[in-house]
Amino acid sequence: MDRASSSLPALAQPRILALIALLVAAPAGGCGSDSSEGARGPSALTCTLGTDTLRPGESSLLVDGAACERCVCSSSGELRCVAVACPPPDDAADVRDPEDVAGEDTIAPDSDVGETSDVVPADTWDDEVFVPGPIEAGGCPCPVGTSSSPEAFLSAIGVCGDGVRSVGQAVGDPQQRAVVQDYFGILGQRTNCMAVLSTGRADAPARVGTAFNPDGVQPGTGFSEARFPNPRPSGGDGVLDLAQIRVELAPPPNARGFEFNFMFFSAEWPEYLCQQYNDAFLTLLDSRANPEGRVRNVSFDQFGNEVSVNISFFEAPHQWTVDLRGTPFGLRPAAPPIGLPLPGLAADRCPGASFRSECTLPAYCRDGTDLNYVGSGTGWLRTTAPIEAGEETITLTFSIHDEGDNVYDSLVLIEGFRWLNYAPETGTGKL
Repeated sequence: MDRASSSLPALAQPRILALIALLVAAPAGGCGSDSSEGARGPSALTCTLGTDTLRPGESSLLVDGAACERCVCSSSGELRCVAVACPPPDDAADVRDPEDVAGEDTIAPDSDVGETSDVVPADTWDDEVFVPGPIEAGGCPCPVGTSSSPEAFLSAIGVCGDGVRSVGQAVGDPQQRAVVQDYFGILGQRTNCMAVLSTGRADAPARVGTAFNPDGVQPGTGFSEARFPNPRPSGGDGVLDLAQIRVELAPPPNARGFEFNFMFFSAEWPEYLCQQYNDAFLTLLDSRANPEGRVRNVSFDQFGNEVSVNISFFEAPHQWTVDLRGTPFGLRPAAPPIGLPLPGLAADRCPGASFRSECTLPAYCRDGTDLNYVGSGTGWLRTTAPIEAGEETITLTFSIHDEGDNVYDSLVLIEGFRWLNYAPETGTGKL
C-alpha cells in the first residue's frame, strides 16, 4: 500500500510524488559513517599546579576565601578542578592559598601533610576525593501512565524535588507524553522508568499489516495541522505535531555538566531518508556555558546531524543493537511500505533524491540489505553537556516534531538524567 493511495491522508500524496520525481543515484557513504578512537592505555603524563607536579590520580585542594576547589590530574595529563565544600580548618589537609600556588610552595598552617610535599595521592583522601563521575541523588518516583503531567515526565527521567526550579507549560497533546517502565519490552539502561515523547500517540499499538492501521505510527496520528514555530535555535519553517517539555533546573553546587540516555524511533525510515519529511528530536540547553550564551541543541552525532533518520547512529534492522520487532517501529508488513521498485530506485528501499545537501544515503541503501520494515531506531544513546560552575539555573527543553507534514510518527524514550562533577564534551554517543 503506497502513500499516494486514496486511503491515506491527502498530506501523504505529495510525498510519494516528490519521491518519484526526484530520484537519483544514491551516492557512496552514509549519513556520516561511524568513526571511533582507539583505546587509550595508561598515561605517563603529569600535571602542573603552581610549582607542584601531580601524577595521574593525585589531587590537591585549593582554597580562596570561602571557595574551595579540588583539582585532580587525569590519566591524559589534564588538570581538572571542581568546586567542593571547604573542610573545617582542623581537617584542612593540603589547603593552599592561590597566591602560594603561583609562587612559593607553602603548606597551610593547619595542614598535617609532611613538609617535603603537599601532594597527596587521591586514594588517601577521605570521602572528598575527586573522581570524575556522576553526582548521585535520591531516586524519583515513577508515575506510570499516559497523558503525563510535565512533573511526571521529568520525574521519569530522574529530575525531581529541589532539582526542579520551575516547569514551563508543556506543548502538544497530553497523549503525546507517557511514563513507562518498559516500552514494548525495551528497558532503560540505568533505571526502570522512562519518559516517552511522541509526534503521535505515546501508546500507539504495535499493529501493522498490508494496510497500515490508522491508530498506529504509519500513516500516523495528526494531533494538529497548525504549524508551530521551528524549535531549532536557528529558526526556519514551521513544524507539525510539536511536543515539548521545558524545565528550569537548579544544579548542585559542584555540578559542571549533565548526561541522560535516550533512544529515537521513526516511521519515516527507510523511505524518507534525506527528505524534507524528516522528524527531529532536539535537546535545547540554555546555559552560561554555551558559546556566546546562546540556546543550542546538544543532541547530535559526530557529524553535527541533529537526531532524525539521517543521524549516523540510526540503525537498519540487520544492525539493531536493540531488537525492535515487538515495537510499532520495527514491524515487517505483509507488503513493502511503498510500491517497489520505483523508477530509478532498482530494488533499493531508500530514496535516491536528497533535499538536504549535507545528507548522504547510508551504505545499506545500495548493498541489497532487506529494508522491508516499518520504521527503525538509533539504539541507546547518551547526551552529555557542560554547564558553568556555580550556575544557579539552567533551562532544558526536550522537543520532538513532525516535519513537512504530520503523516508518519516518531518517538523518543528518555531516562537516566544525572549531574556530573566535571565538564564533559558536548555531544551524543552510542551506549
